[in-house]
Amino acid sequence: MPDLPSYPGTPRWAYVFGTIAVIVLALLFVIRHLTAGSLAGHMQ
Repeated sequence: MPDLPSYPGTPRWAYVFGTIAVIVLALLFVIRHLTAGSLAGHMQ
């Protein structure tokens, strides 16, 4: 697969950083939800 052509716009590190940030936030949300659910139960 050839590399993407260089063009003005968002650099590759921004895509990588954004992807990692989304994954980390999703993991934190899931872990927090699981720990809160196991400790306090669902309050709904």
